[in-house]
Amino acid sequence: MISQAETVVTFSQIERRSVEKMNKKSNIETLTNPIITNTVTLSTLSAQMLNIYQKAQKSFDEKIRQRINLKINAWKESDGIHMILFQLFYIRHQLHQGAIPHDSIADLCQTMMTTDYNEDEMNDNASPKLRDIRREIRQRKIRANRPLHP
Repeated sequence: MISQAETVVTFSQIERRSVEKMNKKSNIETLTNPIITNTVTLSTLSAQMLNIYQKAQKSFDEKIRQRINLKINAWKESDGIHMILFQLFYIRHQLHQGAIPHDSIADLCQTMMTTDYNEDEMNDNASPKLRDIRREIRQRKIRANRPLHP
């Protein structure tokens, strides 16, 4: 589990060495615990944790974008269709994360309205690739609309 983490936070050198034995990666951050020492405040620790989280999230997001690009670049679609497919696959990733930000939908709509692409080519070539995305979105909607108690 640790080997898949973007970053592991430890609070002592002993804990760090223990984690290093399990994970040879250099994604280990050691912070000072304000409960044990008064050299750092709780607000400082919170800011450090937020900073680490934001860096890890940015790194993870960049890896997702690279994987999507690799997947799409293997297909022989036009540039306009590539842009749209990239945004759709990224929205799919966001769906798996639990929410699709409104900005992503707005960006996709803007791209589809302003990009020059052949809708027939999109329908003929990209439809099989998008079928899974449509199915996942429908399944998520069904699960989301299901009552909590039967």
